[in-house]
Amino acid sequence: MPNVAELLVDTLAQVGVRHVFGIVGDALNPFTHAIEQDGRLEWIGVRHEEGAALAAAGQAKLTGQLAVCCGTTGPGGNHLVAGLYEARKDHAPVLTITGGVPGAHRGTDYLQEDSPDLLFRDVAAYTQTVAAAEQAPAVFHQAIAEAYGARGVAHLNIPPDVFAASAPGAVPSLATLRPLPEVAPAAPDVAAAAALIAEAKSVAIFCGAGCRGAA
Repeated sequence: MPNVAELLVDTLAQVGVRHVFGIVGDALNPFTHAIEQDGRLEWIGVRHEEGAALAAAGQAKLTGQLAVCCGTTGPGGNHLVAGLYEARKDHAPVLTITGGVPGAHRGTDYLQEDSPDLLFRDVAAYTQTVAAAEQAPAVFHQAIAEAYGARGVAHLNIPPDVFAASAPGAVPSLATLRPLPEVAPAAPDVAAAAALIAEAKSVAIFCGAGCRGAA
C-alpha cells in the first residue's frame, strides 16, 4: 500500500505534471523520496522559494496545465507566497505544497511552526492542512480541481508524519482533473458523453458547482 507522499506523486503524474519546483527540507523528505523512487516527475531545485513559485506560475501560464512548487516548514513555505501572486493575478493553475509541523508537536511553539492556512488564504483559492492520511485522496482531488476551476493557486500543507502514513486509497475521478475548456467542451468529451447517454436506459443529471455557467 502506498504512503501519502507516493499517492500524491502518482496522482500528479497521472494528471500530467512532469516537474516540481522547490527547495528540499526535512518536512518534505517523504515527498522528495517518493519523487526519486517513482521516476515520472523531475525535481527542479531553485535558490529561493519565490523563484520556485514564479517558475511554476510561468509554466502554468505557458501550458495551461497544472504546475507544482514546494517549500518546507515555516519560512521555506512562506517564501512561496510572493511568487504565487503571479499565478493568482494571471489565472494560472498552480498547486503549492508546504511541509507541516509533525502532528505531535503542533501547537507547542515547535521549530519554525506557523499557521500556513492563514498565510495562504489571500493568495490561494483553496488552502488546507492534511491532518490525517484518511483525508488525503479527497483533499488532493479537491485541491487540483480548485486550481483548475478557479484558474489559480491551491495550497496543501502536509506534515511529514502524514506524508509517511499509509494512504487509504486512490484519488477518485482523476479524469475530471484537467484544464477547463476556453469556450466549449472538447469535441471528444461531448461525443463520449453523448454515447453514454445514448446507451443508458434512464438518465439523471446531477449538477454541482462545476457546471456553473454551462447552461
